[in-house]
Amino acid sequence: MQAVKLKRPIHNVVIFGDSYSTFEGHIPEGYHAYYTGTTGTDLTCVEQTWWHRFVTRAGACLVQNNSFSGSTLCYTGRFSREQNLETAFVTRMDALLEDGFFEREQIDTVLIFGGTNDTWLPQTQMGELILDGWTPEDLANAVPAATYLLARLTRALPDGNVIFILNTHLDPKLLEGVKQGCEVFGCSYLALHDIHKLEGHPSVLGMEQISMQLLAACGYCSES
Repeated sequence: MQAVKLKRPIHNVVIFGDSYSTFEGHIPEGYHAYYTGTTGTDLTCVEQTWWHRFVTRAGACLVQNNSFSGSTLCYTGRFSREQNLETAFVTRMDALLEDGFFEREQIDTVLIFGGTNDTWLPQTQMGELILDGWTPEDLANAVPAATYLLARLTRALPDGNVIFILNTHLDPKLLEGVKQGCEVFGCSYLALHDIHKLEGHPSVLGMEQISMQLLAACGYCSES
């Protein structure tokens, strides 16, 4: 079993995600949701999502689920250039950091679950590993965007938990970039395996598998 190194107990959590982590009514207003209870695989309620199961079983509080369906880690995605700049993981993270959200809400744990759309979309380039001095041009590529997320979040939460959840079938270059970034910046990653999906998205069973793998990696249970 892959283990996640926690720097402190998990209490106040924020998630940065894409469609896999959405549920209508449980993400910021104006964000796109894939899961609605009536559309999006066989999920019918928010309690079936991976993140609801995780925070409930871990006894934690989900302070914000900052997930936007269809979004990429980087500035290049499925939307218009202007909207890509607004919806990218890096933009949404920067906005919370600049607003003082992490200090105000006493966040101790960040879960990043992204890279799926970066892998799926042919217009998104992986780019090269960059560990400092990122430019806007760098952040148009997936690997630099991933390491930028890790660097800024660990700087903001030096004693907190920053965990990157890696979907199955991600681009190998992105996988390796995230792993190297985690090593450099002292973060953790969880590489998921054997996740049941319908039309490319976790089913109820898949959500349970994600939750259990994360709980096990964090030491809350044994993976069955």
